[in-house]
Parts: sequence; C-alpha cells; structure tokens
Amino acid sequence: MRKRHLTILLLTAIFIGICFLSGCRKEPPDVWEGPDPADMLIGNVTLKQADLHVAWSSAMPLQPRERLAQLRMLEDKIYMLSSNNYLVSIDRLDAEPAFGYKLADPSYTVGELQSYKGKLYGIVGTNLDVINPVDGSRVKSVRLGYGTVCTPARNNTFYYVAGTDERIHAIRSDNYLQLFEGSARDNSQITTVIADDQRVIFATQAGNVIAMATDKAKKIWDFSAQGAINHPLVKDSVNVAFSSRDTNVYMLNLGNGALKWKYLTSALLRTAPVVTDRFVYQALEGKGLIVINKADGKLAWKLDDGLALLAEDGNKIYLMAKGGKLVVMDLNKKKVVKSIDMPQVTNWITNTVDNRIYLADEFGRIVCVEPLQY
Repeated sequence: MRKRHLTILLLTAIFIGICFLSGCRKEPPDVWEGPDPADMLIGNVTLKQADLHVAWSSAMPLQPRERLAQLRMLEDKIYMLSSNNYLVSIDRLDAEPAFGYKLADPSYTVGELQSYKGKLYGIVGTNLDVINPVDGSRVKSVRLGYGTVCTPARNNTFYYVAGTDERIHAIRSDNYLQLFEGSARDNSQITTVIADDQRVIFATQAGNVIAMATDKAKKIWDFSAQGAINHPLVKDSVNVAFSSRDTNVYMLNLGNGALKWKYLTSALLRTAPVVTDRFVYQALEGKGLIVINKADGKLAWKLDDGLALLAEDGNKIYLMAKGGKLVVMDLNKKKVVKSIDMPQVTNWITNTVDNRIYLADEFGRIVCVEPLQY
C-alpha cells in the first residue's frame, strides 16, 4: 500500500513539473518531497480497528506560505485551490492527476467552484469563468459589470448569476449573452440560487424562496420563511431544503413549494443542511450536529461534538467531530462505535455519493479513506 502512495506522489510531482515547464505555473512549485501524506494526516492510528483503510494519498505542491483554500469534489474529480489561486485536479477514485494550473493572480477572489456535465465554472474576480476540466485553461471569461453574492447555478441552457443589484441574471451558455433578469417582488437581496431544466430557485435575506421559469422571469411558486436565508439551497429530485436565521430547517416540495416539514433547532445555523437518501444533517453553532429523518422531519439522533458528515456506508455513518476526530456512528447499535484522533485534518469533503472519506490539511496533503471489504 505504501508503494502505491509513493507512486502517486511521484507521478504527481512529475506531472506538476511538466506543467511548470510548459508554462502552467509562473513560479517554481514547492514539490512535495516529504513523508507519505497519510502518515502526516493520520499518524500511527490503526484504521483497521474502525474497519477502514487508506485507498490513496497525495499532496499538492505548495510554496512556503501557500495554503489550501478550497477543497471540492465535483463529479469524478477533486479540485484543490491554493491561497495563491493555483488549481489542482485529481481523479477522486485513484488520485490520478488531471492538471495543475495558475487560475488567477493571488489578488483575485475566487468563488466556490462548481461543475455541470463536466464543465467547471465559477466567479473569478468580477468575471464568470468557464474552465476546461482537462487542462484547467479558460474556455470563456465573461465580464459581469456587477458584484456577485453566491456561486452561480447552471442548467442546459443558462448560467444564473445572483448579483449585488438584487437581480438574477440569466446568461446563455452558448453565446454568454444575458437574456433576462429576475428578482423578488420586494427587491430583497438574493443570497443563493440553484437550477435544473424545469425551474430556477433562489432565496433572499427577507426569507423568500422563489421558483421561476428557466427562460423567463415568470414565477412558478414562492414560500416565505420567518428569517433570512443566508446559506445555499439544497435539492434532490423531489425536495428542496434550507436553513434559516429563524433557527428552523425547512423541507419543501420541489414541484410546488409546499412545506413538507420544518424542524426547530433553537440554535444559530451558519451552514446549509446536507441531504442524503435517508437523512438531513444540520450543524448547530456551538451545539453539535443534528440528524433529521428526511421522510417526516423528526430528530433521528444528535452528536454533541459533531461538525459535519463525511460519508455514509449503509448503517455506518462517518462524521467529523471537534478536536480533529473521525467518528463512526453505528445506526444498528445506536451509538458511536469508534473515534479516531486526526488533529492535523483541517479540511474535508462531505461526500453524499458513496462511502469514500476525503481528508486534508492546510498544507495540501490529502488522503482517501474507505471501508474495508470483507
């Protein structure tokens, strides 16, 4: 296993070196030559005690003062963005490097990256940038002329950009021209937007959730919460969920906006909920992590020191907890069955796709951990 990890590191170093020679990066990279990242992140912990093992480990080559700024899993890739806006892409299954590319000058603010059918996009400075997922180069950079407040949404025809002008701007994906704008009736500030090919849904600081047509500013439905909605809306095929400043977690019907349930947390909610097939996970400010049954909105269980979901594997739930701990919850036994100290871990991915666990530190070292198969 160690030989496999070191092979991945060597291939990554060679790949980044080629990128440097071909002009992908202006400054010489600080190529990783240290120990196996898995040893640095996990130490001497025996993962086998928790029926886990290291699938792979890797590291992005950071300069002395450079740090990991963004860690994203989008479709079949993991993207790591440094504080100097150096972007690295690796395959999430085997850590095979895709590219290393200087996305922008360090003075530029890069918003949270997103993808749609393999195309990577995001706000870079004041532009909407579309990025080639093969080599990291720009496909298109659209100057917006207004500030943005959240990650744009995308469907087959449009990008939907929420501006500081209280408007949703619909920009065609073929010619990058704006076709129309939409807004809330009270012109309250839009805070988040999501989209599919049937509807565009956005929320506001006034607590409005509004669904409109994809090709015109025509309302389909709306819903009003009692407090501002400052975090992303989350949808699946039939639901849309969100957290509100009124301390409730809401679940709406995606088709008509009807309230399915709301759960009063009586705590500050500073993140969006995470929705899986069975549960809705919500972090509470200073009060741990609650897990709500998705079907009926009732509390399933709570982890007092929980921070975030890492992955699910049947009746075993993997969570990140305070103090750098990886916690294993067994739903059959209705208790925590293992807690693993990982104090070096500062970044992680919430994976709702499969049972792989992705952990990283601020120095760009990353490890993939997965359940043992017996």
